[in-house]
Amino acid sequence: MVQIRVVPQKTPEFLIEFRRFRLTEKFRFLYFYPDLQSNPLILAPHGKKLLDSIIRIGSGKGEFSYTMFLESGKSLYVKPFAVNSSGTSYGPVINLSYPCKDIVVLEGDSRTDGYNCTRLNPYLNFLVLRGSPVIFKTSLGGSTTEDLADRAEVFVDPIHSDVARSNILVVWIGVNDIAFHHRNAKTTFNNLRNYCNARKSKGWRLIICTEVSMKGSTIFGQCDKIRNVYNNDIRSGWNEFADGIADLGANACIGSSGAYKDTLYFCDGIHLTDAGSTLVAAVIDQAINSLIKR
Repeated sequence: MVQIRVVPQKTPEFLIEFRRFRLTEKFRFLYFYPDLQSNPLILAPHGKKLLDSIIRIGSGKGEFSYTMFLESGKSLYVKPFAVNSSGTSYGPVINLSYPCKDIVVLEGDSRTDGYNCTRLNPYLNFLVLRGSPVIFKTSLGGSTTEDLADRAEVFVDPIHSDVARSNILVVWIGVNDIAFHHRNAKTTFNNLRNYCNARKSKGWRLIICTEVSMKGSTIFGQCDKIRNVYNNDIRSGWNEFADGIADLGANACIGSSGAYKDTLYFCDGIHLTDAGSTLVAAVIDQAINSLIKR
């Protein structure tokens, strides 16, 4: 699989990262062929024609990354391919053009990452968004509200583009603050509010998510009880520092106290199954679409 990360810059160009090409066995080389033609030629790795246009990214298993820039007014066509003992495997021809209409960033912890106890399948995969926005997932497992603030200027704010029609940031955070760092609802909410105010000052339109059920207890009581207070703080105050709310906690299947015990939606009392992520996506999808400009 190939994932392409496109970051519209404040200057008229794209920063493009090509990464995550996985095969079933170790491959010798990974390449991609960029060109400004609509139908780039399928070339063998050692083909002579236009060899200079073939860029080798790396070898072995794992994830690989390559960055390049696309100037304003140009369209880039890319065809990635890999070589192993079975032969050559080609990815699809992908077209990238400037400028984009809408940018959506999904920020959070392992729940946004989509960890479901066996693999990663984020709610991102279940979204059905209007207008085909460019989507980025900047979440990181184990993150707290403080972690989001610490990495925002490096991982989130540079994605904002003055030429994009909408710059939307979805924030789903709180479980690690409450369940693992034993923070109370007030501290967690204040950290969230401060983070959001800082992002609004950078031009982001924010969607804040309430938290779903979570197992465990801390010095402040049952995690679900603390979560309920945190969610109520969000519901009563989100319009002071955000542009929309995705009230995940209002869905009884994943948001009611003790819902974490339902193995249809939770795999370990914290992380969601695919069924749970589907419910999350439906709520967030509606919130994002309400902000995407027609």
